[in-house]
Amino acid sequence: MTSQFENSTMKQNRETYVGDKDPWTKQRQGQGVYTFQNSFFQYEGEWVNGKKHGQGILRMKDGTFYEGQFIEGEIEGYGKMIYANGNTYVGNFHLGEREGEGEFRAKIGETYQGEWCQNYKHGVLNLPNGDVIDGGFYKDVPHGYCEMSLFGDNIIYKGYLEHGKRHGQGFLHDKIKRYTYEGEFQDDKMHGQGKYTFLNLPKDNVFEGKFINDEPEDAEGFNNVKNPRDLEKEAAELLRKQQEEQEMLLLMEQQKKKGKKGKK
Repeated sequence: MTSQFENSTMKQNRETYVGDKDPWTKQRQGQGVYTFQNSFFQYEGEWVNGKKHGQGILRMKDGTFYEGQFIEGEIEGYGKMIYANGNTYVGNFHLGEREGEGEFRAKIGETYQGEWCQNYKHGVLNLPNGDVIDGGFYKDVPHGYCEMSLFGDNIIYKGYLEHGKRHGQGFLHDKIKRYTYEGEFQDDKMHGQGKYTFLNLPKDNVFEGKFINDEPEDAEGFNNVKNPRDLEKEAAELLRKQQEEQEMLLLMEQQKKKGKKGKK
């Protein structure tokens, strides 16, 4: 009668490998396919001294699979990972994690190409809405020096961020509101010394001073800087008055000509 221990040992030792073996050590050596005991993983590829080593494919039961390099049983080096949700990563790995240069493509359209550190980004992120973030990341959030193009290139930011927020020295160009700000930021707001410029034609209006939470410390000085939209209204009003004056002069000229004809 076979004991429970013997049954367990036989189950654990059940052959799940098909491929080459070292004739002396009986270890997996060369090409082979190994299905893990829980059937969640299957590896097909090269073996050295009983370990995954060289080129191979690791398949997972949920549909995820990796194809690339292995070193002493670990995913290590260059390879491609296709995830069950349709996302893909092609690049370098270290101990199974994205590490070094690589490109990530999400099924929803997001792409990222650049450096990775322990599965986190550090490079250029292209979002499905067209936004581009080029710079440092910390735990997948923009951090450190970055250059950003947002809302169809209508908002440009070049400077420092802290956990996704503008913080430190930076340059902001808002093409929609037609202004630039160069100076200090804190918690995503203009805060500290800065130079605020309304972009007008033919001449820009500039305010330079201290800001606190997006507000100028010298409100009176800032209010003297004319908003470009106000200037547009003023220009439109001036043009309207000029047109009225020209029409009035033309009407007076026509009346003069009529008067001269009546005298004849």
